[in-house]
Amino acid sequence: MLGGIILIPAALIIDGVPHLSGGVAFVGLAYLAIFPTAIATILLTVLVRRAGPPFLSLVNYQVPVWAVAIGAIVLDEALPGHFLMALAVILSGLFIAQLGRRRQAE
Repeated sequence: MLGGIILIPAALIIDGVPHLSGGVAFVGLAYLAIFPTAIATILLTVLVRRAGPPFLSLVNYQVPVWAVAIGAIVLDEALPGHFLMALAVILSGLFIAQLGRRRQAE
């Protein structure tokens, strides 16, 4: 929010006052503010409380894997040849990290 406030003067100087195109743009902005952003933040908070910050940092390694997989499934993009090897390395690392954490809990 602070970054947005700081950039408002620069945006007004460079692009001028934006033209309001009606309710469709406002509805789209409201949707993006409420659903993907707010719900993701709530889920992130719940995940940190349940699994802990170390697990959350490990989960972030999966983001590129899911991005490529969803791109291949939904957008019919070509799947890179090294994708399966990268997936195996990431999932193995997550498994090893969780295995060590479970041994400490016992």
